Amino acid sequence: MKRADLIIVGGGMAAARLVQRLGALGYPGQVTVICEESQFGYNRVLLPGYVGGECEWHELAAGAVEQQLDLVVHTSSRALAVDVERKAVILPTSELRYEQLVFATGSRVPAPACLANVRGSNKLVLRSIADAEQLKLLCKDTGEAVVLGAGLLGLEAANALLGLGMSVKLVHRNPRVLNRQLDSQGSDLLQNQLEAKGFEFYLNRQIASAELDPNDRIRAVVLDQGERLTTDVLLLATGSTPNTEMARAAGIECRHGIAIDAHLQTSSAGHYAIGECAEFSGETCGLVAPTHIQADVLAENLCGGTARYLPPALATRLKVSGIELFSAGDLSNGGDEVCINSSDHSIYRRLRFEGETLSGAVLLGDIAGARSIEEKIGQVVSEPREREQLVFGL
Repeated sequence: MKRADLIIVGGGMAAARLVQRLGALGYPGQVTVICEESQFGYNRVLLPGYVGGECEWHELAAGAVEQQLDLVVHTSSRALAVDVERKAVILPTSELRYEQLVFATGSRVPAPACLANVRGSNKLVLRSIADAEQLKLLCKDTGEAVVLGAGLLGLEAANALLGLGMSVKLVHRNPRVLNRQLDSQGSDLLQNQLEAKGFEFYLNRQIASAELDPNDRIRAVVLDQGERLTTDVLLLATGSTPNTEMARAAGIECRHGIAIDAHLQTSSAGHYAIGECAEFSGETCGLVAPTHIQADVLAENLCGGTARYLPPALATRLKVSGIELFSAGDLSNGGDEVCINSSDHSIYRRLRFEGETLSGAVLLGDIAGARSIEEKIGQVVSEPREREQLVFGL
């Protein structure tokens, strides 16, 4: 019976980062990765840019793994189940035994209830390189696209489709674009800049139904306020749902995600979870920074350390050509604020303080000093000159 010291179930960015750090730290055991896709560990964040032709496949590929790591990667391989008692991963034609196991099973895009049973061949998500290739194929000729969701991925995907010559309509159930990352003024200014680029928004709307043509393609969607939007492509960018089914079936505690402690351990000793499938203190992570920190902490602990995971202040950068945007921390109202808004509304900089602590920031049109601001979120900034430097990006 084949046995690994460590099995990682999942082959996305969290798994790739963990493998890289294990190699860098000199992990002495044998590591096996079970990756459902044909490619292991590429950078999914760059998928919209790949669709839009702004980057090539080699730019998405993961960094080199340290050679001293004893690593086996099974691509195009699907784990069916995990047997916690026997410490075995069940594959379609075999099983692998292990000493320790990491769930890095990622997440999936949820579909609205009205679309759950609609199988339209032009209904897509953008989660994998296969999705990106299919999207590029469907959009090789100019046409119409509807993007459901105006969060980070929705906006970046819409920008890629615009770059391919598509006309793009975005349907968003919130009254504001990028509502999780921006304050109301920043959101309004961003919307204006995006509309000037050709984005068309239907805010505070949801899809009520879809119409299919005889070839099983969605030809139009109807919104809950009656608008009918014709389309050649329907792209879902409606957030993420952690893939917990395998862990849950194995008897491991799951809430919205797989429950983990500060050492990234699940309710079962020797079983860990990182990335979008994991939940720490009631929160799951959908951004790269916390995923990387989780992988780094777990790698250190698997190599004998006692590191603890502390969620970072979340920072967001929008990758849309011609628009610079950075946001971080808590942007709710209240506290002390310093705000710059240029007369033509091309630049908006707002820093929010709670007492002397920098709690949040949004920079639009001018992101000078973003790295320094990100490092200072949650820290005391008492000197007037230091505050001035942060506000003006000096």
